[in-house]
Amino acid sequence: MTENPQDCIIHDLVEATSGLLQNPDATGAISQALKQIGLALNASQVIVYQLENEQIHQRAAWVAPEPVTLAGAGSDSFPLSPQWRDRLFVPSAAHPWVEPSLSGEAQTAWIVPIQVDDRPWGCLRLLLGSTAENPLRGEACQSAIALLDCLGSAIARRQQEVPLRESEERYRGIIESQQDLIIRLDLQGHFTFVNDAYCHFFGKRREELIGCIFLTLIHDEDLLKTLKTIEILQAPPYRLSLEQRVITAQGDRWIGWEKYAIRNPHGQVVEIQAVGRDITRAKLAEMRLSRLNEELEFKVQERTQELAQANWQLRRERTELRRTEAALRETNEALEVLIDSSPAAIITLDRQGRVKTWNHAAQDIFGWTQAEVLAKPLPIVPPEFEQQGEVLFNQALQGKVFKNLELPRQRQDGSVIDVTLSTAPLKNEQGEIVGVMGVLTDITTRKQAELALQQLLQRERLLRSMQERIRRSLNLDEILETTVQEVRHSLQAERVLIYQIQGETRGAVVVESAGSGTSQSQGYEVLLPRIYDLHSDYGSPVWAINDIYQARLTSSQIAFLEQLQVKAKLVAPLWIGDASASENSSGNRLWGLLMVHQCSTPRTWQMMEIDLLEQLAQRVAIAIHQSELYHNIQTLNLTLERQVQERTAQLQRALQFEAMLKRIADKVRDSLDENQILQAAVEELALGLQVNGCNTSLYNLQEGTSTIYYEYAKGIPASLGRVAHLDNFRELYDQLLHGQYCQFCSIEPNPVRGRVVMLACPIFDDQGVLGDLWLVHQMDYAFSELEVRLVQQVANQCAIALRQAHLYQASQAQVQELQKLDRLKDEFMSSVQHELRTPMTNMKVAIQMLNIQLSRAGLLDNGDSKTSSKVGHYLKILQDEWQRELRLINDLLEWQRLDRDRTHLNLEPLALEFCLSQAVERFRERATHRNQTLHLELAPHLPIVHTEPETLEGIISELLTNACKYTPPGDRDPFAR
Repeated sequence: MTENPQDCIIHDLVEATSGLLQNPDATGAISQALKQIGLALNASQVIVYQLENEQIHQRAAWVAPEPVTLAGAGSDSFPLSPQWRDRLFVPSAAHPWVEPSLSGEAQTAWIVPIQVDDRPWGCLRLLLGSTAENPLRGEACQSAIALLDCLGSAIARRQQEVPLRESEERYRGIIESQQDLIIRLDLQGHFTFVNDAYCHFFGKRREELIGCIFLTLIHDEDLLKTLKTIEILQAPPYRLSLEQRVITAQGDRWIGWEKYAIRNPHGQVVEIQAVGRDITRAKLAEMRLSRLNEELEFKVQERTQELAQANWQLRRERTELRRTEAALRETNEALEVLIDSSPAAIITLDRQGRVKTWNHAAQDIFGWTQAEVLAKPLPIVPPEFEQQGEVLFNQALQGKVFKNLELPRQRQDGSVIDVTLSTAPLKNEQGEIVGVMGVLTDITTRKQAELALQQLLQRERLLRSMQERIRRSLNLDEILETTVQEVRHSLQAERVLIYQIQGETRGAVVVESAGSGTSQSQGYEVLLPRIYDLHSDYGSPVWAINDIYQARLTSSQIAFLEQLQVKAKLVAPLWIGDASASENSSGNRLWGLLMVHQCSTPRTWQMMEIDLLEQLAQRVAIAIHQSELYHNIQTLNLTLERQVQERTAQLQRALQFEAMLKRIADKVRDSLDENQILQAAVEELALGLQVNGCNTSLYNLQEGTSTIYYEYAKGIPASLGRVAHLDNFRELYDQLLHGQYCQFCSIEPNPVRGRVVMLACPIFDDQGVLGDLWLVHQMDYAFSELEVRLVQQVANQCAIALRQAHLYQASQAQVQELQKLDRLKDEFMSSVQHELRTPMTNMKVAIQMLNIQLSRAGLLDNGDSKTSSKVGHYLKILQDEWQRELRLINDLLEWQRLDRDRTHLNLEPLALEFCLSQAVERFRERATHRNQTLHLELAPHLPIVHTEPETLEGIISELLTNACKYTPPGDRDPFAR
């Protein structure tokens, strides 16, 4: 059975479509599909055209029996004509059409449009035989359309693979040329990617690391901290910086990591990427700097605190270094922006040396922006290193790789910095080198830190040597001579001198060291204002002039320096801690100036030299201050010894005064006699203070007079009994009446005493002034403060004693008056006792006689009970009232007896039950009469008491009387318990 040609075509097209769908290689799929189309349709040529930028480009062709050729743009391209546009963009473009003799050939060209993503992409051109029959009909047409859709997708995929391969190759070159360590980990800590730098750092192959857990390379002390980073990175902000120790073949190393999480489109963390850098040298340098700081701080604390500033500066530089490294680490944000976020400058050049890539780090380091350098020659090579740069570039184009090559490079502002350069060639698909990529790291800070460390060590050795020499002696001349010699030797200067300020207006050179061929600077022995005019800028620690003709100096200043043959100079003030006429803001005194001269040529002073001179000046100032303090201490020792002697004499005097005050106080305290008090005070003061005279006066404020009652005079006339009127000496006595002492001397000679000095001190207390105390001495004597205080204390003691004496006299008078009243009371009580007892005896006799008469008359116990009861009741009331009155009289007499203290208790043993029962029975009738209930509660087994029966009975009776008296009628109480 003969096969249908149309079925064969359909079968071949279906196989070609299946091959395109199953073959992942776009290039191979296209080649196979074109070949199958050509063979199925018996075509002599199968050509694929693409529409791009208004041009028709030939992309692939198959010429029987040659293999398929994949061509690039420009090999067979022509503009998009209206004829082609109509066939590619009209709705009928979804179906094939026939264009006979399109290019004048004998064969017939069949044009089949190709669409990708529902847009015209190009067409398939078939050259068949001369027949005009269309082989693509019916099902063959549908199969051709499906095949062409797959063909368009494959061609589009191939076009995407080319830039992807180039991008992958470029990315691989960047990663592999990085000297930073780059790794990727899954969430369980297994390696999924490591770059060559990481493998080289640990001495392992990539195959040994991929799939292994990374914790085996971490130092044991950092394992816990490292495990926590995996948890931290799974939460915002999905990045962190970490410093950790790792284990390598060369031993433990420090690595600074910048880690961040890689998330899928759903925001879930799937991997962790880290970029690290070996910071072992920085760590070692840091630890070394720390040790040096500790040693320097210990030694500085022994003699001075001046090196604290240098240590602080060093710590600040170290902090800046850490801050710079942290800033560099923080720029690594993600893998897709690795170039722009890298802390190192990443630059790529084409073969002509033009810049193709310039990341942000390059802009930060060198100053040029991308717009300023792209497609232009590399601007960072200094002119003097251009030839070296060309040699390195040519070697890199030949495939040579450079790693950590240290070179000087130029910034936009013209400054030169130190960088490390690592290069890698960039290759195209054919393996040809099309450019060079370089990774540059700014190491200027590290270089400066290393240089600063060397300079610091050198400076510290010099300072220690200088300080040790100064410490050996406190001789100021020897210290200054050592200073100028050391400064001239260390700074390689031609002249060093020290100028001392002497007085308010002048100064002079006290020591100088000059090299051979340099004259002495005797001209510096000038007026101090001229020195201030020349070195007026004391606001800065050190004043540096590199060239006197370039500095802002007046013509007179330049002439003065020319006279001294000075071309450049350094001047450091010598401030010492002493408040004087010339002071700065901190209260230090300007002792002088330390000057360094360069006489032959101008000289550019380095910062290290300026700092060194400042440090030396501070130590010299301390040494000068110590020398001055040593001499001052010697002077102070002599002064102190003299003051101790004077103080000892004062203390002895004070002890004598204290003993004298104690004697006076004892005498006035032990006596209540006013005469004895004042006489003792006057004599003790006169003898203790060895004055010529001492007296005390008492005031009569009502009469306004002061009378001298007691006096002790030696060598001066006595004035005992003299009366002075206060108004005649108002100015003096007003001060005394206000409690203030007065010391004065005679202006005019006293007719009796002559010229004398007198001290008057008031005798007063809180109730007023009682008198005064006067001391008289020779004219040239002045009473000291200690003597005045002694006199005041004696006056206070006298005031207290006088007030006590007055109170005693008043109390004695009151006692005598009370004794007189007591006698009158006793006499009255004796007469009252006699007068009261006589009528009571008569009343007793009358009551008894009345009782007898009533009994005889039968009114007490006759048959008429009502009359007998009333008479008996009235008689009973009369007897009770007589008894009560008798008790009152006896109580009054007892009170008199107690008041005279003539009571003698007759104690007897007494049973409380019996005594209390009798007392209650006597008051039971009274309680009944008042409608009260009285009962007795006794505790069992009451003890026997020893007391006077009458006294106890009186006490109990008084208690029961009060109970009955103050208890309302009808109440159950009172009760005895």
